[in-house]
Amino acid sequence: MFSTTSFTRKSTLTILLVSIARLVVVACVGQGDPSASAREETLTVTGPMHTARAAHTATLLLDGQVLITGGFAEDHEDRAFASAERYDPAQGVFTKTGSLTTGRQSHTATLLLDGRVLIAGGYDGAYLASAELYDPSTGTFSPTGSMTVGRIAHRATRLVDGRVLLSGGADTGRTMLASAEIYDPKTGRFTPTGDLTTARISHTQTLLTDGAVLITGGAAGRRRSVSAGAEIFDPITGTFRPTGNMTTARYKHAAVLMEDERVLIVGGSDDSGWRGRYDSAEIFEPSTGAFTATGRLNASRFKLRTAVTLLTDGKVLVAGGGGCGRAIRSRNRTFYYDCRTLRHGVVLFDGYPDGRRKRLDHRRLRSKDPEHGQGVALSAVKGFAKSFGCIFNQDKS
Repeated sequence: MFSTTSFTRKSTLTILLVSIARLVVVACVGQGDPSASAREETLTVTGPMHTARAAHTATLLLDGQVLITGGFAEDHEDRAFASAERYDPAQGVFTKTGSLTTGRQSHTATLLLDGRVLIAGGYDGAYLASAELYDPSTGTFSPTGSMTVGRIAHRATRLVDGRVLLSGGADTGRTMLASAEIYDPKTGRFTPTGDLTTARISHTQTLLTDGAVLITGGAAGRRRSVSAGAEIFDPITGTFRPTGNMTTARYKHAAVLMEDERVLIVGGSDDSGWRGRYDSAEIFEPSTGAFTATGRLNASRFKLRTAVTLLTDGKVLVAGGGGCGRAIRSRNRTFYYDCRTLRHGVVLFDGYPDGRRKRLDHRRLRSKDPEHGQGVALSAVKGFAKSFGCIFNQDKS
């Protein structure tokens, strides 16, 4: 376990660049931790961000920079930030950019084909139906059409034709939604599309290679409502249809499209939340519509929808999520992370301590493939592979 006394209230905003001098690949089947002697790690401070935040979004822009929007700090979930900033991986610095037209947290941010970013829904003390667009060329946000209903914890996916599918989530009074809608960047309008086969919140939504969208799991209510069900959205007909069920009912899980066109589903939880978190994983085969169990994670994880990312060599990094064990401890606090793949194998991490959405800590990790000079495996700290992160190899599924 790596520990440091340099993490203070202020310095939890720092960025760390972790350079992996020696490559270690760990399969997510609980085979144990490579010895510490097999790795050499150095940490270099970069950053910091201008604002500590959680429940925000981080979106990779076409120029390789990352747009950070909204969120909240310190237990004030109804006081959402309108501030935004951009991270430049080449310089290792954050710079302020224009502010959102409305403060929001637990919203979605979707990169459009023209490089703009669609910001939709979220919460600021009320469930928001409003949406706005970020223009990276001017660094400003401007209003666009509103969704047909307020949504929080919904999902948004850019379709092949450039439109955006938004589904599920919750509205005022935590009403779980089965409705879905489409945003058209050409008109700036949201229009209803077919409903999900069931209401879903904390589900996953994954674009498949044929242009359809896979929706899995989620919850339809507060108690005993976690689903194993899955469905497919057809962008041509605008309808959802059932597909095979997952092997395990799960929500607050993660899904990622692999290079072989299958979808890896990992972690999540049952109705008991934290106590019911999973170490299981399964694979969706689009040609058959069936799910099959695969190797287990090396730790139980949930709340990890954005903590799973496809690396440049086709492996899948699972790095973080609630209940995933320990990452970096400071003054008896444990930090959990999400991750997003940037360019050239760099992965941007963000998170919050002790499972509570408080101060943000963004981290950057890089490891090099001797052949391609790109990232393939990550090991942020001693014990990382065993207690926090792991690599899923398609060839060992």
